[in-house]
Amino acid sequence: MNRLKQILVSGLAAGVVLAAVSSAGCVAEYTDGCPPEVDCRLSLSFTSDTGSGKLGDYIRSIEFYVFDASTGVLARTIEVGAEDIARGWIDIVDMPDGTYTFVAWGSSYGDMARSFVAVRMENAAEHRYGEIEVGHTTLDDFYMMLDHTTLPTGSEAQIAPARADFDDLFWSSAVDIGVVDRGRQIIPFVFIRNTNVLEIVVTGLEHLPAPATRADAPISIFATGSNGRYRWNNTIDEWARTVLYKRSAHTLTDETMGVDIKTMRLDTRRHTADNPMLLHLRDAAGDTIVPPLDILKMIMETRSAETGQLLYPDQAAIDRAYRFGIKVEIEPAPPVPVTGIELSLDDLTLEVDTQTDLTVIFTPADATDLRVVWTSIEPSVATVDQRGRVTALRPGVAIITATSVDGGHTASCTVTVVPNNPDTPDPDPGDDPGPDWEGTYGITVRITVVDWNSKDVTPII
Repeated sequence: MNRLKQILVSGLAAGVVLAAVSSAGCVAEYTDGCPPEVDCRLSLSFTSDTGSGKLGDYIRSIEFYVFDASTGVLARTIEVGAEDIARGWIDIVDMPDGTYTFVAWGSSYGDMARSFVAVRMENAAEHRYGEIEVGHTTLDDFYMMLDHTTLPTGSEAQIAPARADFDDLFWSSAVDIGVVDRGRQIIPFVFIRNTNVLEIVVTGLEHLPAPATRADAPISIFATGSNGRYRWNNTIDEWARTVLYKRSAHTLTDETMGVDIKTMRLDTRRHTADNPMLLHLRDAAGDTIVPPLDILKMIMETRSAETGQLLYPDQAAIDRAYRFGIKVEIEPAPPVPVTGIELSLDDLTLEVDTQTDLTVIFTPADATDLRVVWTSIEPSVATVDQRGRVTALRPGVAIITATSVDGGHTASCTVTVVPNNPDTPDPDPGDDPGPDWEGTYGITVRITVVDWNSKDVTPII
């Protein structure tokens, strides 16, 4: 049996009782089997992303908020229990004649308050709110809000869910519905889901530098976006704060990491290019692997590999999908070949028993293989080690040459060695042993939005 959370309607005469009743004798068409005292029936339905399953498989609790359309004031609230949800409807009796707006919120958990709270917004810009109150709360100040914590100044976002694995939220409404005594009117409520899940798989972890910390998560993956609270019509106000969504689950091998991130609804009206929902990927040192990715843009640009058609062209398609697979493939960057080299000096003069360092300048500057081989034509006059340090041995002239491993490009410096001048201090080659010619290799990252049950996708970037 469903329960009325509050029974109060502005202007009701004393002694009038509002009730919601279960009517096992009513049939789906709502005809002769329904009790004559019923004013209206709230019909409940939800189409899942797979198009299958019963309403009760997805929604475990529903709360109706009924507003008087003439005043905009909250007239009553109705809590719908599991029995009525499983049946797919609930009957309302003894409701005064009038025009009403019904707002319905549902949860995948039996107690909506575990993850969400209905509030009366007192100042949206300042994020001040209080408890809803029948007879006082209006449509304009009624909000449904994700239970959250406030983050410190300087964080990636302003708030974070109190639970990373918060429950699914569902919404429906019926606007300006005329209700008459014993009218036995059917009011349909088709729910949409107000949550999404990003199923992210990262491959190629072996191409990242070995993580110094967080060995259980070599990559930090999180999402940010402003969508933590909703008005009665399921829109997000302009002052909604940015939410930090962290992983709710993850798996890890030496090469692959899987992460699930639960977010509130990806909203095409809210998450535009000027206010995107972003996916962040950082390595164990906190360095950005790729610039933040516009999640909704990626999803809406995904095309079928077979037909070329967009898979998620609009909000309805996004709502039906619910879960989105995002594959992140980390690969070694293609090598950038060396096209030429120069030395920091074309000629220099050294006194006997002194040293100095020569530096190789590569073209292009982002060449991949920075290894060179150093040689001296007159090693009895001056020698050079494989880091470019030149040592003067006796008076004379030596040619020091660097040859790039990639491409065999050469550059030379003429070294003139003169006798020692006791009044001249030895050149200080410094503590820096020179650049590491072993070379460093970058990575490339390819992002794909996928249906893990299908290969019918094309890469995004």
